[in-house]
Order: sequence, then C-alpha cells, then structure tokens
Amino acid sequence: MPISAPDKIITPWATSGLREDIPENADPVNGRAGFDIGFPPINMTPKTAGGIPPFGQDFNGIFFDVTQAIQFLQAGGSFPYDNTWATAVGGYPIGALVSRTDNQGLWRNTVANNLTDPEAGGAGWQPEGSGATSITMTSSNVTLTPLQAAAGMVIISGTLTANLQLIFPEYVKQWLVLNNTSGAFSITCKTASGTGVAATKSSSTLIYGDGTNIGASAQVGFDYLNTTRIDVASSATINLSVAAPNTRHINITGSANIASFTMAEGSCYFVRFAGAPLLTNSASLVTQTGANIQAAAGDTCIIRATAANVVEILCYTRVARFTIGSAISLSGTSVDVLSVPSWAKKLTLAFDSTSLSGSSSLLVQLGAGSVQNTGYQSTSTAVSTTTGNVTTGIASSAGMVIHAVNPAYLLSGQMVLINTSGSRWIQSHTLGGNTDTRSGGGHVSLSGLLDRLRFTTVNGTDSYDASGTVTIIFEG
Repeated sequence: MPISAPDKIITPWATSGLREDIPENADPVNGRAGFDIGFPPINMTPKTAGGIPPFGQDFNGIFFDVTQAIQFLQAGGSFPYDNTWATAVGGYPIGALVSRTDNQGLWRNTVANNLTDPEAGGAGWQPEGSGATSITMTSSNVTLTPLQAAAGMVIISGTLTANLQLIFPEYVKQWLVLNNTSGAFSITCKTASGTGVAATKSSSTLIYGDGTNIGASAQVGFDYLNTTRIDVASSATINLSVAAPNTRHINITGSANIASFTMAEGSCYFVRFAGAPLLTNSASLVTQTGANIQAAAGDTCIIRATAANVVEILCYTRVARFTIGSAISLSGTSVDVLSVPSWAKKLTLAFDSTSLSGSSSLLVQLGAGSVQNTGYQSTSTAVSTTTGNVTTGIASSAGMVIHAVNPAYLLSGQMVLINTSGSRWIQSHTLGGNTDTRSGGGHVSLSGLLDRLRFTTVNGTDSYDASGTVTIIFEG
C-alpha cells in the first residue's frame, strides 16, 4: 500500500480544552502521568483494589505536546542547537539538522552522538543554507566565526593598509567572496593551517573549502569594458585603487606631472587625458621608449601593473592635431607669439615677403615660460641661383637664424621646427628672395614645454618691414 501524506494539523489537540502540562516525572501516588513512565501503575489498577482512573487532562496534555510538535515540523520548522537536550539524550545523531541562529540555514551533523555547539566551533558540523555576512578589514587578519562562515556570501569592505588574510573554518563548502576594499594591498582567503587563494579586488571570487584548504572555483568579475569612464585628477601619484576601484576607464584631468600610479598587480586601465601632464619615465612608471611623455588633451594609452605599483605605459596614441594659424604681420624689432599649443610637436613657419630695415638677419627664438636666447646651434647660408655658389653664411647661438643678405630682398619660404624628444627641437629652413636661396638648420634644448616664439633680428635693432607676414602651422 503506498504511503500518502497525512493531513496537516491546524490546531494542536486540546488547544482550548482542559489539560495539564505533562511533567518529566509521573506521580504514582496521585495517579498523574509523566514522560518518564507515562501513566503510573495505579491508573491501571481496578478501583475496587484502590486504583485511580487516569485523568482526562493528562490525556489532553500528552496529545497537545505531541500534536504541537508535529504541527511545527509540518510547518517546516527546525530546532536550534540545545546543549541541555543533547546532554539528556546522549548527543545528536549523524544527519541531524539544527537551525542557525541567524535563521539563514541549517547545521548538519556528521558524527555520532555529537554534543558540541556548531556555532561555538564544535567539531562535526557542516553549514547548509545561504545568507550574507559583511566584515571590515583594514590592518589585521580576520578569522570568521562559524556563524559568519555559514553564510553563502562574504562581503569585505574597508581601506587596506597591508596584505591580509581572511581565515575560514575547515568546512566542505562554497562561498562567494565580494572584495569591495580599497588600498593597494591584497586579501588571501585560507584556513588557519591550510593554503588559500586571493580575493580579487573590485570583483567576486567563487571559492571552495575541501575540509583542509581553500581553492578558487571561478572568478565572477565586473564587466569593466562596459563601465563608465570617470574623471581622476592628475597628481604626482595617482591612487587608482582608491579613485577608480570599479572601472577600468579613466579620464585624467589637469596637468600636474605624473610620476607613479598605485595599482594592484595585473590590473589594467584604459586612459584618456583631458589635460597636458608630463609622464616621467622611471623604474615605477615605464614608457616604451624610455623617455618622458608629454601628454596632451585627447591622447590615450593603456597602463598595466606588472607588479604592485610598477606600471608600464602601452599603446600610447596621440590625438591627430593640425591647426593653421592666421597670418601674423611682422613689424618692429620683435614680434612674440605666446600661444603655442602644448600638444604641438611640429611647427611650420611660413614666411611671405619678409624683409628687414637693415642688413641684419632674421632670428627665431623659442621659449618655455620665457624666451630662451642662448644654447642654440644654428646656421644659414645664401646660395646664388645663378652661379650655384654659396655667397655668404651666418651662425648663431642666440636663436634659429635665417640669413637675410640684403634688406631689399623679400624672403618667402618656410622654417620647420620638430620636437625630437623631451624638450629638444631641431629646425631646417629654405627661403628664397631675389637671386639667392637661404637654407640651413639647427637645434636647441629648452628648459620645458615649448609655449612661445619670438621673431626678432640678430642685431636687435633692425626692424621688420610691415609688409611681411608669417603663418604658423601646428601639428601634433
């Protein structure tokens, strides 16, 4: 005959009736029942022989206790660990289930006659169920309590100041660990005496315990490629573990020079620059060429930590830049241009019908913060277009010189300035006028980022005729 489910008890027996609470021990003299012997012998003795009939209130009390317990179990209830009860009955049997005090699951017993408390670190208990436990870690290792470790998810927060360990009990169980900490340090999940695995920052790691060690089941990471780019201010050291823990897309604002990044080993960031910081090559910030990088707005790159706080700059891409300025009238003894873009790596100076009031030569000076008038190595020669011979030449250490030869000549042509590395600039020029061609070259190292030009003359007294102009083309 198949077994079918019994009806569920809605109301325990005699809930509203007359009943007595059944004591642990019976009263044989007065004929009251107890759990030790049930109804005493006097209840089973004929009245004619001095017996006492059993009391109906005892029957109701007994059935109330039994049906109340059945109703609780039918409702899915479970009992928490009870030391008094376990001692009285000789301990919990194998397979026994007791409820957790956080009401998030059960404890399953794996040893016979177990008297230990699972939430006090008692042996032989394994957690079952779900729930989450939240802990804070900063400067010290943390050992999870049995109840904390019984949860299915462990959420870690805090600002780390050292590499730490999160100690788990030796359970056979899985956990999802969410590491929401900041700070350039790591957390290792392990047992007290076994091995463990790292809980990846800003990510969820599925780990398991085999009763001895902790291992990694899988990495359940954030979708960094689809996160929003956030602004991070430039500074000497940019701490991305704090400033951008949950994204790998950053927009570095400002122009403060950058010497290092604080990043966890193996992490990568996609970087865009909104300002013009200088990236200083060093052992902790490694460029691919070994030279400093002068960033400009719109440039992009990838940075990767090969070790904690040791970062390499990869795939540096400069935004395409090309600007043609308006024609600048050259007049007087000097004309300053103070608007050289920070991103400019090549300048073409297009001279049109330029001439001087005297026999001096044109001089182009560069500057970073102020005009530099020393340190140049520059030459210019005039070649006759009729004979092909060099007619005359000039050299200057005060600027990039263009030999003028004759004030009556109107010179047209170009000088090209190229930033080869750092703050070093080279130039070449070719201009023509009348029957001669002027050509030459030179170089200079500035004290910083080129931001200005000065058009003057070698002797400083001859002036430009107002009819001449120069148009500057900036390229980056």
